[in-house]
Amino acid sequence: MSKDGTLALMVAPRPGQRAAVRLYVMQSDGSGRREIYTTQETGDRFGVLAWTPDGGAIYFCQLQPGKGLRLWRILVNGGTPEDAGLLPLGPPGGGHSLSGDGTRLAFTAGARNQAELWALDNLGAVMTPSK
Repeated sequence: MSKDGTLALMVAPRPGQRAAVRLYVMQSDGSGRREIYTTQETGDRFGVLAWTPDGGAIYFCQLQPGKGLRLWRILVNGGTPEDAGLLPLGPPGGGHSLSGDGTRLAFTAGARNQAELWALDNLGAVMTPSK
């Protein structure tokens, strides 16, 4: 759910490709669903991390075989995701939290029995403002 409660996210598999996913944004009542992103590779692992403080964009991570785990930002209206950088080794575990000003992202990463807490600083410095 967006911070103001008006929008919701949904991640769903691509038809016929169980491992590939689509990211949808919709009104909180489920109406107005629209696709804003689709993974291109069926082996990708995908996870939604956080909404930006203004609700205009979403950070997500994508693990691509042979390419590593990357953090991306996409506008709620769709478009081309912006690459925010390489994340630490290991899949994101959860507990993702974006600071109120959108400049820091905290999350856990690594194997279940060896997860670590990470924080990315100056997140806003590598990204253009959301619209």
